[in-house]
Amino acid sequence: MKIPRSKPDVILADTQMPGKDGYQLCAELRRDPATAHIPVVLLLGNLENLDEGRAREARATGHIKKPFDTQSLIN
Repeated sequence: MKIPRSKPDVILADTQMPGKDGYQLCAELRRDPATAHIPVVLLLGNLENLDEGRAREARATGHIKKPFDTQSLIN
């Protein structure tokens, strides 16, 4: 995985990615000590509801609906 080498300040993970979804990616990042500290914000489609149980289990930092205002993301 390239994430530990690039050392991002935050990760935006779409919950509807093909293959590994954002919940799964977040959980994987939390299991790795090199990435466990990086905030992960889940991106949801406009008509999609957050699966609160999966988000809590994955230890996501937060979530935001698309399309989103950049300032909302910064806040």
